[in-house]
Amino acid sequence: PAEITASTNIIIPIANFGRSGKSNMQWHTKNDPVMGGQSSSTLVVEGALAKFQGEVRDVPSLNAPGFITMETEGGSFPDVSSCIGIDLLVRSN
Repeated sequence: PAEITASTNIIIPIANFGRSGKSNMQWHTKNDPVMGGQSSSTLVVEGALAKFQGEVRDVPSLNAPGFITMETEGGSFPDVSSCIGIDLLVRSN
């Protein structure tokens, strides 16, 4: 989960993928769709994990790397204005 620690040491969750496999937000991938971008990615929510994987490839017309992202739109996020840091639990291979 992604969470932020407030100055009072209270943990405020900002993203949750839940034990049931249902997130508190609707998540999707976004790749480099312009100028012939060829990067690709997938996102699967399983159990309490969001499995995001993909490959960033050079955009031929720009001779520069493209991008892959995992994002959400809409929904509401908690007020984190009192926070002093952020903790992310991430696994990579």
